Order: sequence, then C-alpha cells, then structure tokens
Amino acid sequence: MRGAGIDIGARVVTLAVVNRGFKGARVERVLTRSIADGPEGLSETLRALKRDANLKTEPITIGLPVHAVSTRLVTLPFTQRAKLDAALPSELEGQLPFELDEVVIDGSIIAQASGRSRVLAVAAPKATVKALLDEAGKAGIDPRVVTVDAVALAVAAEIWLPSLADLALVHVDDRSLSVALLEGRRVRAMRGIVWDGARAQRLAAGAPLDVESAWHQPLDELRRTAQADAVEAGRAVEAMALSGRWVDAPEVGAFLAERLGLKRIEWPSQPLVDGPRPLGPFAVAAGLAVAGLGHEGVIDFRRGEFAYGRERAGRRKRVLTASIMAAVVLTVGGVDLGVRATMKEHRYRELSDRVRAAFHAALPQVTTVVSETDQLQAAIETLTKQRAFLGGEVRVLDVLLALTDSIPKESGIAVSELVIEQDKVRIEAETTSFDWVNRIESALAKSPAVRHLAVSDAKTTADQSKIRFLMTITLAEGV
Repeated sequence: MRGAGIDIGARVVTLAVVNRGFKGARVERVLTRSIADGPEGLSETLRALKRDANLKTEPITIGLPVHAVSTRLVTLPFTQRAKLDAALPSELEGQLPFELDEVVIDGSIIAQASGRSRVLAVAAPKATVKALLDEAGKAGIDPRVVTVDAVALAVAAEIWLPSLADLALVHVDDRSLSVALLEGRRVRAMRGIVWDGARAQRLAAGAPLDVESAWHQPLDELRRTAQADAVEAGRAVEAMALSGRWVDAPEVGAFLAERLGLKRIEWPSQPLVDGPRPLGPFAVAAGLAVAGLGHEGVIDFRRGEFAYGRERAGRRKRVLTASIMAAVVLTVGGVDLGVRATMKEHRYRELSDRVRAAFHAALPQVTTVVSETDQLQAAIETLTKQRAFLGGEVRVLDVLLALTDSIPKESGIAVSELVIEQDKVRIEAETTSFDWVNRIESALAKSPAVRHLAVSDAKTTADQSKIRFLMTITLAEGV
C-alpha cells in the first residue's frame, strides 16, 4: 500500500512516497521544492509536488512542527481508548495557553499498567490546523492525517532505526528544531525550539561553518530539554539521530552528540530510482507517509470539525446503510417474534393440558383443580397418614414426601411433570425466578434421599412471569 508524506518546512517542502507491504516499508520517491514567493506560494508548491509525484488516490499526511502545538504528560485511571479521548479535554483544561474550544486535542499512549494510562496529550490551535488544510485544499490535497513532525520521526525510527530503550530524535529546519524523546517505540516527550538558522544557512552557501557559535543557543535548549526529561521520566536518553536539511554536515551531528554526551545514530540510505540516498534529510516526510497508512498510536488532528472529508462521506453512507438494514431487521424480527410468541403460547397450552391430564390420571377422584402442586402434596400427605396408620411400604410416596419436605415452602414451585423410574426422578416445574431455581437445587441436594442432582433447560416462560426448568434426581442407594 502506497502513501505520501509532505514535510512543510520554513523554506522548503519535501514529499516522500512510501510503499508498505508484508516485506516492510520502502521509499519509492522523494521530491523537494523551495516554496514559491507570493501569497499563494505554498499552495502552488504543493500543487506542483502532487503533480510531479503523480498522486491520485494515495493517502496523504501532513505534519505540524512541534513549536506550533502544546503538549502535556498526563496519567489517567483507565485504559480504554474511548474513555481516554473523552477525559483528555477536561484533564487539560487550565493547563493549556488556549481555551478548549480553540484547540484540537489528541493523545498518544506511552504506557499502561495496573488499570492506569500514561498519555502524551497534544493540542493544536484550530486556526493553525485550518490554515494548513486551507493551503492544502487550494492545491487539491485533502490530507487523511494531520499530525506532528515529531510523531512522524518516531514512526520512521520504528521502521528504519535500530531499537533502543531511550532515543532522542532531532529534526532541524530553517526556523525551528523538533525534538522527540522516545521510550522504546513511543514518544514520551516532544519539544519545539525556535531558532535563527541564518548561520546554519551559510553552510549551504559555502561559507565556513562556525559550529560552536552557530549552535550555541539550540545546543543549550537541547541540553535543558534532555535534563528535564530525565527528571520527569526517571531515565535519560542514550543516543540521538539527527534529521533535516543539515544532516549531511557530519560536523554538526558529531558536535551535538559529543556536547550532549549521546551516541550518534545514523539514518540508513534508501535505494531510490535515482540511486541510494541517505534517509536523514527526508526522514520526517517518510515517517508521515507511513503514519497515514494506519500506523498505531499516531496523533491525528483530523477530528471533530476537521474530520477527514472522505471519512465523513463514508460514515454517512455507512449510517444510511445501517439504518436501512436495521429497519429490515426490525420488520423481520417483529414478524419472527410474533410467530415465536404464538408457537410458545401454543406449546404452553399444550403442556398445561398434558399436566392437567396427568393430574387427573393420578387423582381421578378430584374434580376441581386449583393448584396441581398443592393438591398433589395434600394427597401425598393423606397417603402418608394412611401409611402411618395402616403400616406397609409406599416407596413412591416416601420419595415424593422426602423431596417435597426439602423444598422451601415459599419457593412458589409448580410441578408440571413428574416421572419416577427406578432410582431416577425427573421433575419439570416452574418457579418465580432463577434465584429460586438455584435455591431449590441447593435444598434438594442436601436431602439424604438424593445422591446426584442436575438442573437443565432453565428458561423464562412465554409471558416472562415464571422460570421453567427440568430437574433430574438420582436417588441414594437404599431409597
């Protein structure tokens, strides 16, 4: 799958096309243009790059420099992504130099443990996002993702740099430095450093480069950033990788790494059509291209009023389709429920008639039936009294009496079928709730007449007022 990333610098725009497949990500093409003069210079440059790259349906990602956004590190007491998104605005209220309705907020999860999440929250001014989208729209570009260049650096590092526990990524532009401090593969902190790149620009013009004086101010800011991060995270970065227009000047990278006490990591070369090229100068653009292909954990400001246009259209289509399908399902379901209710009512009446017939077969002398259970129990009690008076052995009634005595009187049980075969007793009955099913089972299990008991098919009756269940009892030996 192919995607394009556009890194908009102070004076230069870089576009990278990346093809990501099962074998990894491969940079196919890199184009660089200086921003044209005039009020429409940026949109003209973007239009020309899109035309030169022959972009058609490829997803495009554009990044904001870190100095254009505001970041905060927060810890929240849950891990669900939906809850994190909902809680971030209220968590950041009062901490940002903006009103909440003036910013777009997203967050990247750094770590999760014990039901808590450590999140890097990033807020971008709506005016900044809108201005960027307007310029892109003039060039016929509708970016799928708008993120931060530091996040794009982290994505690129995950693919093209060796895995390190703590790594600093520094991207140098004419007017600012974007710094991403990584914890594994996650951005744990980012900072934008605004600087005057005029002295660094002398390198491109061929003038002698005074590294010490040209980099004094950004070096001091980088050092303070690393020290503050070490205190905040409880760990220090161990290496750094430099990207941007001046990455080709080896003395700059060596100077920064030596003064910061860090190991220097080099971005690898990429085999492009026009020959191998170091990835460092266009690492941000390449990372942006990958970020737009659905990379996990990417901060994206295309949300709310800035939601991706095709995504909104697709969402409307999905909602409409889902609504139509729901109406069909409800119609069919209503018919089906009516049929099922009729069938269940028919089965219930049939079963009631069978219970009544079995009751009359057992007690043909009873002409008025009020409650089969109560009347059957009364008959059993009568026979028991007769047995006590006359003596003899009435084994079936003994069993019924033992089981009946074990059932709580307030259970409301109504027996619809009772079958006794040798050492097995099968009872089909109803009671008022699932709780009573469990309590009846527990009570019978304690009876000395019961060796084993199993309850099955417990379900609600058609009128939802009773719970019907089947109970199979294995009698104890000697019963």
